[in-house]
Amino acid sequence: MNLSKRVIQFLALAVVAALLSAACGNDDDGSGDSSVGQPTQAAESTEAPRETATPEAPAVTEAPAPTEAPEPTPEAPAATEAPAPTEAPEPTAAPTPTPTPTPPPPPPVQILVTNDDGIDSDGINLVVEALISIDNVEVTVVAPATNQSGTSNRVSDPAPTTATETATASGYPALAVEGTPADSVNYALDFVFAEPPDLVVSGSNDGQNFGPFSEISGTVGAARTAARRGVPAFAISQGGVTVDAEHESGIPFMVEWLNENLDDVLAFEGDVAPVWSLNTPSCGGVGEVRGLIHTIIAAEFERGVDMFAADCSSTLEDFDNDVAAFLNGYATMTSIPEELILEPPRS
Repeated sequence: MNLSKRVIQFLALAVVAALLSAACGNDDDGSGDSSVGQPTQAAESTEAPRETATPEAPAVTEAPAPTEAPEPTPEAPAATEAPAPTEAPEPTAAPTPTPTPTPPPPPPVQILVTNDDGIDSDGINLVVEALISIDNVEVTVVAPATNQSGTSNRVSDPAPTTATETATASGYPALAVEGTPADSVNYALDFVFAEPPDLVVSGSNDGQNFGPFSEISGTVGAARTAARRGVPAFAISQGGVTVDAEHESGIPFMVEWLNENLDDVLAFEGDVAPVWSLNTPSCGGVGEVRGLIHTIIAAEFERGVDMFAADCSSTLEDFDNDVAAFLNGYATMTSIPEELILEPPRS
């Protein structure tokens, strides 16, 4: 039994060898010697099979080492895009305001000062000093060269046509006219002012010009002359002066009145202007002026009454006229009646 197996194995090997030999012969290109039917040893007669090129396998690339996944971070809330900023409009230059033109200052108030006591008197000097201290006032002084008290509205014939340059007691420039107070006013209006002044102030007179004295006073006469020519006028008189300082007591009343009434004075238009007359008592060192009363001019003096003795210590009130108020210690303000203003000048 074992023998049979071996025979079979041998035969199988022989068949395999034959097949291999035949395969080698077919691969030979016939250039070598061959003997048909002659057995050759398989190792000598056969050539090793030609190597055939096999396609080169693609190089295997190593896979990248796995990277550790990052630890999950808490998910941030989805950011909303901020709106794109809008460009601010370029500032436009503000229009340059047109400057409001500054109105020119009003022209100065033109005041003519005169009197009847003459250019050298203390009264006119006090008036001038007070007026030039008021803002926007321009003062021109034209007065008689000498004392002309009691000349009323009298004018010279012929009227003066010249004047002399001089000055008041304080040195303020002035013109002195050889003539009456009325002559001085006419000379100023005719030869000094190109346009009429705004106001004429006459005084301050040494002595009161109340009641019937208004008709004969040169101080009031100068004011009447101005008013007749259309220029408002103010006469100021001081009661009989016994103490030098008393001459000044009426000046504050004048300044106060001007401050309160100047607009009305400047607004006046007409042919015959008003005249105001201020009379202030001198108290002789007993008491003080009691105040200012607006009243009327007394038509006559009361008999038996001293017209030159004012009682500043009086307590009486309710007076009918300027004389009564003055003699009881009050300064008085009156308006000169138009018929007296229009009375023709004396010669």
